[in-house]
Amino acid sequence: MRTLFILAVSVTLSATASAAEAPPSNTIGEAGTVGVGVQLGASHSSWSYDDRSGSQTTTAASLTPSIDVFVARGLSLGVSAPFTVWHLERRDPYGVGKWDYLTHGGFARVGYAIPLGDRAAFWPIARVGLTRTPMPEQDDPTSVIVALDPQLVVNLTKGVYLMGGIGGLQYSVTRNYAGGAELPGIRAEMSAGIGGWL
Repeated sequence: MRTLFILAVSVTLSATASAAEAPPSNTIGEAGTVGVGVQLGASHSSWSYDDRSGSQTTTAASLTPSIDVFVARGLSLGVSAPFTVWHLERRDPYGVGKWDYLTHGGFARVGYAIPLGDRAAFWPIARVGLTRTPMPEQDDPTSVIVALDPQLVVNLTKGVYLMGGIGGLQYSVTRNYAGGAELPGIRAEMSAGIGGWL
């Protein structure tokens, strides 16, 4: 997975260098365009035990800088580095437990922009990567994540764009948590951000 991320960074930087002299286009997805952005995300999930003896809720907020290069018309390759703050609350017959923690990671991503007129596009992005959660007194849990983020992008000016997504889905498997257990999970997220074309 680390090799995949390093390869994605190398391809992105190489394409960025070759596209540096390309003028920004008002149509999203033109070959040679480089997008640099940052997104804010939020999610909330809850579940209860089968016998309804307890429940758990999880709330998360994320900040994700990213860079994407359109290597062909509509096709983008990029990388992103999310930082996420989590709040977890668990209730059962033994009481209530609350935890707050921070995760960070890196993703390789590929997207395809479908123009919606001259100033907007539907730009779904698929990504795969790793996140790590530093935790005291135990091995830091590591998550392998595969995600799909449908996004709508609108150009404010020729060089600045807004983006937003509702219903992005990610599947994760967390290792080295609670004595080495592997915990699968699915999460939906809303996001909004701003970026610039180079």
